[in-house]
Amino acid sequence: MHKPFFILFLFVAGLASCNRTDLPKEMTLAMEDARHANYEQALVHANACVAFAPDNIDAQLLKSYCQFMVETKPERRRQPLLNMLKCAHQAPERFEPWYFYGWALLENGQTRDAIEPLKNALDRIAPDNPKHREVQLLLERCYSENNLIPEALSILQSFQGQPPYSDMPELYNELGLLFLKGKDRNPNAAVYFFQRGLQRDAKGVIQLQNPANEVLLQNLAITYDLHFNNIGEAKRYYIPCMQAKSTRNDTEGIRRIQTRIAQRSSQ
Repeated sequence: MHKPFFILFLFVAGLASCNRTDLPKEMTLAMEDARHANYEQALVHANACVAFAPDNIDAQLLKSYCQFMVETKPERRRQPLLNMLKCAHQAPERFEPWYFYGWALLENGQTRDAIEPLKNALDRIAPDNPKHREVQLLLERCYSENNLIPEALSILQSFQGQPPYSDMPELYNELGLLFLKGKDRNPNAAVYFFQRGLQRDAKGVIQLQNPANEVLLQNLAITYDLHFNNIGEAKRYYIPCMQAKSTRNDTEGIRRIQTRIAQRSSQ
């Protein structure tokens, strides 16, 4: 689960106007417990914050976040989600309420509902702020899971020229997967991006023996196998993929690939 600790410190900024000397202390204690995933104790401090300053948006958000993290069932998270939405409506010009509400909806599996608040959060933060890219990645997840492929691609393709993302194999793997989804799927584009993810040295030579690229190797093999019906080319990636799996003793994964190769070779 992606936890939004990177903006927890922003809660402190909202406390300067409050003359309750215990509030900053309780807020700090709550955030410290939250950082260590001690959400029940964090909620105790967050409740104290709201008791001190019931109209403080930051205190309300922190309490809602802790309540959300304490609960594990989606139906039990309805109240903290409603509280986050209330905070967003009370301070519609602020980034934090929209971000927390969108993030919580996404974590609760409500990816379609998360799109609008995350877009609102994106509109309220400068493009050169690192948090802008963080929200973009959350939005891309929502778009992808709702089969909104052009929207998802638009976000990820903009990351290709942005370090450190441009050097991450995960970026190109996700781009490749997106080109395999939807009615306008493009296996050739998928292969292109999977292969870009495998380019590890300065000359851009694909290193098939790099165990760290197991996911990319497998996706390339499956693409050639299923989308191009080319088992010969698929084996070029299945074999090093099995070697990569052997380094972590994934015997079941190796067995599945061996079975697949044997099935395709006998056809």
